[in-house]
Amino acid sequence: MVNLQNPLVIVLVIVILVIGVVFFIYSQAQKKMTEPKPSNYELCRNEEINQPSYYPVNQTLSSSLYQPVSEWIGRLIELPKEERTTDDLVLFEVYHTAP
Repeated sequence: MVNLQNPLVIVLVIVILVIGVVFFIYSQAQKKMTEPKPSNYELCRNEEINQPSYYPVNQTLSSSLYQPVSEWIGRLIELPKEERTTDDLVLFEVYHTAP
C-alpha cells in the first residue's frame, strides 16, 4: 500500500495532475487553432440584411400622396421591434431624385 503521508508521493501526484491539466489545455488550444474561423467579410455577406431579397422591391406609392418637395425625397422605415438589432436602426428609401 502507498503511504500518502510521504512528501515524495504527494509531490509525484501533484506533478502528474499538473502534466495532465497542461496536456488537456494544450490539446484544446490546438483543436481551436485548426478549426477554420470565418472572416468578417464572410459573416457580413451571409447576414440576411445584406441580401437583396431582404428589401421590398415591388412596393409602389401613389404619386398623388407623395409629391417631391426638393431635389430628392424619401422616407425612413422603422423596422418592427423584433427585427431590430439596435434601437437606432432605420432604413431610408429614396423615391424621387434629380434627373
